[in-house]
This record gives sequence, structure tokens and C-alpha cells, in this order.
Amino acid sequence: MRRATILIVAIATLAVVVGPVSAAPGTAGRVLAGSGWRLAEDGTPRVEFKVGAQVTPGGKASGLYQYANVFGLAFSGSITCGNTDAGVAVVGGRVTASSDEGLLGESFFLFLADHGAPVFGSVGPDEVSTTPVTSDGEFVDPDNRLPGSDFPEDFPTTCPQARGDTYDNLFEGPSDWRVVLGNVAMN
Repeated sequence: MRRATILIVAIATLAVVVGPVSAAPGTAGRVLAGSGWRLAEDGTPRVEFKVGAQVTPGGKASGLYQYANVFGLAFSGSITCGNTDAGVAVVGGRVTASSDEGLLGESFFLFLADHGAPVFGSVGPDEVSTTPVTSDGEFVDPDNRLPGSDFPEDFPTTCPQARGDTYDNLFEGPSDWRVVLGNVAMN
């Protein structure tokens, strides 16, 4: 029994020390980490996501985003920019691997909202937006909405503001945001 206790303590200590994302010593900024399922309006899981990023006050970021929907589309991308503001974050970057080769090298971004810790096994309170991806350099939106005036020309080097025109223009409807079965955390 003593061996099992020691092993459990060692694994827990390793998980705390290593963690999914850690800030580099001497850097200021926010750590953003999350994983779970973005749910459809009827509550069924539609998109599995994983995000881990270090976002600096100047909007530069590094990290990884993974996306996989129930219809078979999956991609991962390097996070190159980000911004945070009062529990909301935006991250963006380039697709580095995908089940659809046409997405390789294209840009993506998404907004995440940290509304507090979920109760074990419950849905919410955190939310994740849809994940717009460019096609031949242009974002495709079925509702013909465009990124806002704060969308930078040098994206994905620089991201839009976490709460600005792009946030307002693209993510104002209930179908744009979904509660998460999982957790999003900003530290």
C-alpha cells in the first residue's frame, strides 16, 4: 500500500511541476489552457479542442491549438498571436497539420471565455467561439460577416483585441458561442 501511495504522490507532483503550459522565467503575460468539447445547440458534442498558449502583454503568443469535429475534420496549428481582456482571450496562428491538406498554411483564430471553474462533470460555464479559418487568405463566413476594424493587416503576427469590433461582429449570435464540456483557464 505504501508503494501505491508513493507512486500516486510522485505522479501528482510531476503533473503539477510539468503542467500543460508554463510561462518562461522572467516573462510577463497570461497562460491560457483549456480542453474539452464545444457543444451544439442541442447539447451534443461537436468539436473537441485543446489549447495551450503563453500570451505576452504585447500580443505575441506561442503555443498549440488542436481542433477535431465529429464529421472528420481535424487540424492543429501553431499559435502566433493572442490577446486577453477580463476573462476573454483570442488566439490565432497557422494550420500546421490537417486531415484536409487544403488547410495547411492557412490562418485560424478563436475566442475563449473563462467564466470560472466547472462543477465536476457539468457543462459550462466556460465558452468557446467557432474557429474561422482562411481559404486562400480570406476568412470565409457563411453569414457574410467580416472581421472588425480592429482586425490587423499583419494577422496572424498580430491578433485582434479580445473585446473589440471583431469580437462584436463575428461572435454576437448564439450559434457563434457554445458552452464547453471541459475547462478554459487563464492565469
